[in-house]
Amino acid sequence: MKKVIISIIVVLVIVTAVIGYIVYQKINENRSKITTSSSLSKMLDVSDLETVDYTYNSVVTKMDGDKVAYHARYEGKVTAGIDFSAVTFDIDDEAKVIRVRMPAAKIQTVSARPVDYMFMKSKYETETVYAEINSLCNDDLKSKAHSDETIIRRANENSKNVIEGLIKPLTEGYTVKYEIVGGEE
Repeated sequence: MKKVIISIIVVLVIVTAVIGYIVYQKINENRSKITTSSSLSKMLDVSDLETVDYTYNSVVTKMDGDKVAYHARYEGKVTAGIDFSAVTFDIDDEAKVIRVRMPAAKIQTVSARPVDYMFMKSKYETETVYAEINSLCNDDLKSKAHSDETIIRRANENSKNVIEGLIKPLTEGYTVKYEIVGGEE
């Protein structure tokens, strides 16, 4: 759990630093007050924003009927985030409200690497078994990643925090409301 928290913090710091630099450049280019949503959208003109990076360690078991053929231990990585280019802004200058609509976070990458094997009988250790082990490990990690609601929830929270951090200096005097489109909040 500690690794996960540290990974999330490192990813957020890096993403915030890079995007903060871009924001800083954009602010210095044009010091005028935001009056259109296109100004904010241009500033965030990037594609995938990775906001969660999880590391998994697990074991998969291959069965041969009712007997265990082998066990394989793997290390895996799952990343999740949003399509940053799909973030939209609606600005109501009269009401001083900015509505930020951001897409729901999705699993972006899943990758597993088998590190140990334990064959129950030598007959299971064939030339093709290693490709099968790799496939089994990746399928297991994909299944775990898509069923772990924490990943998407944290990716959504982190995405909102990154956007909030980026636009805060530009939204003084406005109330900012966030909406996740196409998924759970």
